[in-house]
Amino acid sequence: MAGVLNLLFGLGYVYLGYAKVMRLQVAVFVLLMIMVYLLAGVATEGLASLAIGILLAIDGYQKASGLNGYISVERQAADSSNQT
Repeated sequence: MAGVLNLLFGLGYVYLGYAKVMRLQVAVFVLLMIMVYLLAGVATEGLASLAIGILLAIDGYQKASGLNGYISVERQAADSSNQT
């Protein structure tokens, strides 16, 4: 599922619960990817957008499978307010 969602602007990172992707907040990363998809898609007639989507999908699949992948991510910190 994360691999498929990563085809759509990197939304798989939100699904997997990451807080930061490439040192950016995940929401900022997704907005940045939308801009990159649009600009690269127009400039290369969609080929760069397809390549970026495939790379993100492979990375999302690897992370969902427990592998490291090749894009740096940080998980959200565990909520310590529930502990007694």
